Amino acid sequence: MQKLLKQQKTQGHLNLGKPGGVMKSELDKQSTQVTLMVEKYPDATLSEHCEYWGLSL
Repeated sequence: MQKLLKQQKTQGHLNLGKPGGVMKSELDKQSTQVTLMVEKYPDATLSEHCEYWGLSL
């Protein structure tokens, strides 16, 4: 809100800029490997998958 008030004061309008980009997941680059792992080990828990990838919950 403070950013909008400052923009109104300094620029005289409240035109919004371009929307921000999307944050990508660390595993986004390995989506194929993650998919294959889940298909190969469908009964593995989330903790087990995270342990494999070196992530913590």
